[in-house]
Formats: sequence, C-alpha cells, structure tokens
Amino acid sequence: MNKIFLLILFCSNFIFSQQEDEVECGWYGKKTVEERNQIFPFNTAKKVVYISFESIDDYREGNSFFDHKGKLINNDSLLDEYLTKNSKKVFILKNGNKYYGKEVEKLNTKQINNLSNLAFNFIIKKRPEIMMIYQAGCYTPRNAILFLDNEEKVIAHTEICFECRQFYSDWDEKTFDSLVGVEACDDVFMILKDLFKTTGIKYGIIER
Repeated sequence: MNKIFLLILFCSNFIFSQQEDEVECGWYGKKTVEERNQIFPFNTAKKVVYISFESIDDYREGNSFFDHKGKLINNDSLLDEYLTKNSKKVFILKNGNKYYGKEVEKLNTKQINNLSNLAFNFIIKKRPEIMMIYQAGCYTPRNAILFLDNEEKVIAHTEICFECRQFYSDWDEKTFDSLVGVEACDDVFMILKDLFKTTGIKYGIIER
C-alpha cells in the first residue's frame, strides 16, 4: 500500500494542534502469534533481519562524495563500489534503492514473535477526529527491518530513524507508520530500540 511520507526531501519542523488527552496508545491489540503469522509480511518472509546502514549522505560534501580517508569519489558507480566493498551485505529494495548493511542480524522465532506483537498489538485505542504530527526533525535513517524471501530478496521493509522518531514502511500503513508523531505512542520507539539491542545491533541504536 502506498504511503504518504512526510519527510522525503527536506528537514523541517512541524507543530500541529492535538488534543493529547483524547489519544490512548498501548498494548490494546489482541492478535495471537498464530493470527499474526498469517499477516503479510510475516506469512511470506522466510527470514527477518534487523540491520544498520550508513547513509550515502554520510559521504557527501556539497555535490561531491568522499571516502573515509577523505579521497574524492568521482561518480555514482565508484561510490556504489566503495560502499559495497565496505558493507557486510547489500540489500536491494523493490524500488531499486540499496541498503549497504553495516550490521546484519537474523531474528530467531522468539524475536520475530516479539516484533509482530509490537507491530500488530501496540496500537492507538482511542483516536480523536483530528490528530496531526507534533514534531519531526531531520530524517537520517540508520536502521531497518527487512523481510526476505528464499533468495534473500527484500519483499517488505521498515526503515527507522530513531533520532527523529520516524518510520517508513512499505507493507502496512496501519502498523508503525500510524504511530509516528503521536506523543502517547512514543514508547514504540523505545520498545523497538530494545528489540534491536537484543540482537547486538549498535549503529543507530547506541552509536552514531
């Protein structure tokens, strides 16, 4: 399902009115593990991984790109080659974009169940008629959840910027994305960060 993502091309702040006392967010969902396992992408993925990755912007200075030693990278092809060489694994999304995985950790059954529980059972119970994002900072994602098929191709993903508390998912707007910018739902970021920590992911979690 297509998404309207609020921060694609620029960094800015948004402040909208919101009657916070009308919002209730928490563990109000009742879906069992069996029910959650029948919902895409959990019903299709053969592997689920948490990753950290470096942004291409980390290498950008103006209109030029430089490696870790400050050497100029002259074109996109050389940049891709450099990032690929320095990544643990490269993941190609359905839209052709790439994640140059810095850390890649496969989830076990218990960890997948914890993730699906958060995705489908941590929800907004009471939603006011008008509920807008309270604030958003510069979007620099460094972590993602990837759902992979038998050939380890990405069939769905959730991209996360823990720093500015933003998500982008390509699989279901009723999960994480719907919680963004709702102060009563901010615990979802703390919970998800803890889930990443349990796998040993550090970059974007406890390191920058």
